[in-house]
Amino acid sequence: MKTKFFDRVKRFFRALNVQITEEEKLFIEKYLEEKHKKVFYSMSLIDQRHCLDVANTVYQSENQTNEIILKLALLHDIGKQLKPFSLLERTAVVLFPREIKKVPFEPLKDNILIKAWQLKYWHPEYGARIAEEENFEPFLVELIRYHHHLPPRNKEIEIFQWADNLN
Repeated sequence: MKTKFFDRVKRFFRALNVQITEEEKLFIEKYLEEKHKKVFYSMSLIDQRHCLDVANTVYQSENQTNEIILKLALLHDIGKQLKPFSLLERTAVVLFPREIKKVPFEPLKDNILIKAWQLKYWHPEYGARIAEEENFEPFLVELIRYHHHLPPRNKEIEIFQWADNLN
């Protein structure tokens, strides 16, 4: 529990000074098509950074990494872009946990805590719908939709979840 707390504190301070390097932009260029990049760059810088960290963990791992897992890693949080998901709201979800399964899917609320819990819990489905609208590959849409599902539905999600949990 102590380690998780310090990880959260570290993430909070890292989120205050988020950056993406030119080398990382080349990584994005290599693995994402134009339709993917459009959606990736529409995410907040905090979510872009997190997705890049997950993708980098996958890329550097000894797991059987393929391009679809890297795309999932780079795009898994696209559902958080529906409404701005501020650092304050992200912190509130961590500090004030609740049974978020009870928050409605839609409409997205303006109340800071309810909206934060909606984005936290429902972002996989929001993201899958965005991916469908942008004509992503059906398998990638499915991976985005179920990226938090337990047990993992397939090997790609299992590898992704391992990397996501480290970041």
